Amino acid sequence: MSTSTLTSSFDTLPIELIHQIFNSLDEQTIILSLRYVCKRFYTITNVYNCYKLNFQSISKSNFDRICRFIQPENVISLTLSDEHTTTGQIQLFFSLFRIERFTRLCSLTLIHIKEPDLKRILQHLTTCKLTSLSIKQKDTYNRSKITNRLLSTILQQPSLQKLTMNVIENDMNKLYWPIKYTIQHLTLFDCFSSFFFSTNIIYHKKVDIDYRSIDGRQLIASFQTVFWLEIKHWFVTCELIQHASSNFRYLGNEIRLYSIPFIGRHFEYHLNSNIITFSTLPEMNNDITMMDHVESVYLETKELMTAITNKQNMPSITRLFHQVSDLDIQIDNTWSIDCVHLVSTLIDLSQIRKLKLLDKFDPDSSQIMTTNYLKIFEQAYNVRSLIIIIHWLAKTDTKITNQLCSIIPSHIEHLTIDVRSMKDMKIVLERVDHLSSVTFRFYDSKSTWQTIIEWISDRRDLTYCKESGELHIWLGMKKTNMPK
Repeated sequence: MSTSTLTSSFDTLPIELIHQIFNSLDEQTIILSLRYVCKRFYTITNVYNCYKLNFQSISKSNFDRICRFIQPENVISLTLSDEHTTTGQIQLFFSLFRIERFTRLCSLTLIHIKEPDLKRILQHLTTCKLTSLSIKQKDTYNRSKITNRLLSTILQQPSLQKLTMNVIENDMNKLYWPIKYTIQHLTLFDCFSSFFFSTNIIYHKKVDIDYRSIDGRQLIASFQTVFWLEIKHWFVTCELIQHASSNFRYLGNEIRLYSIPFIGRHFEYHLNSNIITFSTLPEMNNDITMMDHVESVYLETKELMTAITNKQNMPSITRLFHQVSDLDIQIDNTWSIDCVHLVSTLIDLSQIRKLKLLDKFDPDSSQIMTTNYLKIFEQAYNVRSLIIIIHWLAKTDTKITNQLCSIIPSHIEHLTIDVRSMKDMKIVLERVDHLSSVTFRFYDSKSTWQTIIEWISDRRDLTYCKESGELHIWLGMKKTNMPK
């Protein structure tokens, strides 16, 4: 079919059908691609009023283009993020738009938002008819009385059906929960209290809560009631994990509480740990779909290498995680190519979008490091965000930095890396110049990061944020008249 014939076919489609097509597409496809297919599409995109804007992980150049086009009254869903990959985005967005102009907004997601920005936004949401609200606040411990009062007002809204937010124990009694709930799906995280079991919160259809340092038997008893077992048929498992690894990041035992099947997004896999399990389910099974809801996995190569050396549990190891998009690997000096094979057996690496490598190798093992990295990159070909933490990298010359830059795949959009000096930063920015964002971890003088910002500003549009030992840069379009 020729281009002219295809365009002619588009011209005859009913506008209702085109709107249905748009409803299934993301905003970048509609605004940056389909809008330019033909004159009719160009006109329709201008009046389409069901845009779902998701700016998480977007490139700054595409963010700028969409903001120049969009009309607030045509937006029904909005996701904004101040994560390291899009640092400064929330303030930039609301310097361009006023939240009260989004009159048809039904869903709002705010990621890594700071307290002043959250309070400013909530003040204009108390009269909105949101059906979904998600808040991941960066500085939860600084949540003010005014912010808690505004949140309480929003909780009273009869339209609200889905709520996700981080909340600490001290703030729970500062929030006023409505007596008559309309919320159908509630997710609370960063919560360290059993407070919820004495409230009406059990009437919600789904509850995910993260617990630490609570007695397993006492906790599982809360779910052994007629309501949970006979009325709702909701089953819960509690695991007491005694970590075998002496350098594990949590001290002592860990308690993991989850419903069956496991609906938590994060799972820490420990091959050589002693696990005591309590469950309200009469018989536990090994259904391969039990972990299909897991999106993020943490594992340690030291444990995997011990299993490989001792042949421990090796025959029983099969593909356990099918939908994981975020993989966090702690690498010790004792890993080999066999360890990479074992990881690829447990996890479908082709699904990984974010990869973190916390490497404890010494500088003399850089060749082994490169070989294993390449093997992982070969199978994890859909990774977009790469975090490489090598503490000794900041103490070496630029040779290792050049070596790492030479193997970073072209599909990586967001990079976090340790650097020693401004020279290392320039090497990364020049050799991996396709990046959308970069985070430099360094321990240098204050003048270093100011100098690199000035150097980049002469070459690219950007926003940035300096935190302790880290510089986050959201990179925009390259400038036409760059200095040599």
